[in-house]
Amino acid sequence: MRLTINVPDNIDQRVIDAFTASFGYQAEITDERGNAAPNPQSSAQFVKAQVAQFIRTTVHNHEEREAGRAARARARDEVVIT
Repeated sequence: MRLTINVPDNIDQRVIDAFTASFGYQAEITDERGNAAPNPQSSAQFVKAQVAQFIRTTVHNHEEREAGRAARARARDEVVIT
């Protein structure tokens, strides 16, 4: 499956601002020597990564819940005492 999200030009900066503020993007980071450096990941790349992470997390959470339900059902069905 290919997923494409088109954000209209007139609101793209609002979307970037909302995601970078909500998820902690930093335009400047500290390099390995402790010096301030520009973040190699652009704010737009950060937004795309956050959307992808949301999808991954949602799928994993769903699959874990379903696996737990299935395991509980098996445990109930397998414990038969006569």
